[in-house]
Amino acid sequence: MTCGNAYWPHEKWDTGSGRTTTEAAVHTGPYGACSVTAYLPAGTYVTYDCYTVNDYGNTWTWVRASGGASIGWVYDAYLDNGGATALCPKY
Repeated sequence: MTCGNAYWPHEKWDTGSGRTTTEAAVHTGPYGACSVTAYLPAGTYVTYDCYTVNDYGNTWTWVRASGGASIGWVYDAYLDNGGATALCPKY
C-alpha cells in the first residue's frame, strides 16, 4: 500500500477497538509522509478494521469512529493496545 486518498473501499476484518494515547494524525496511507486528513485528540475511542506493515516495518491500523464512519490510517504506536490484530489483505 502507498499513500492514497481518504477513501479505501474494504471490509472490516478486525473486531478490536482502542483509544488514542496522544493526539494522533489520521493519514491517507500507512506512512507519516502521507497526507493528514484529521487529528484525533488523546483518548479518542476508535474501532479497528485491519492493520498493515509499511516498507519501514512500522504497523498502521485503519480506524473508524465510534459511530462506524471510516476515518483512515493511524500509526499503531498512538493506539493504547497496539492497534488491530487482523492483517489487511493485499490487493
